[in-house]
Amino acid sequence: VYKGILPSGKLLAIKRAQQGSSQGELEFKTEIELLSRVHHKNVVKLLGFCFDRNEQMLVYEYIPNGSLTDSLSGKNGIRLDWTRRLKIALGSSKGLAYLHELADPPI
Repeated sequence: VYKGILPSGKLLAIKRAQQGSSQGELEFKTEIELLSRVHHKNVVKLLGFCFDRNEQMLVYEYIPNGSLTDSLSGKNGIRLDWTRRLKIALGSSKGLAYLHELADPPI
């Protein structure tokens, strides 16, 4: 995942498909279609994509402080108390519940 910056200063997270990835054109287009319908405060927003013969990328909103794994393990230098960890678990659960039960179609 790469960090991008628009001329306006807005930060983006850019996920680039692996060169020679087994993910085909149809699967990538299906992923874009599904992710473009997801709108929930606990799920990272898909902002755009690049679909070219030699390049496939997904552009997401940028979330500071690294990955959830890094935050929970303390790798990013942030120490989380149990109250904060519980809030993160609840937010993650709400996002997953939305994806599995309320998204159309469920993911």
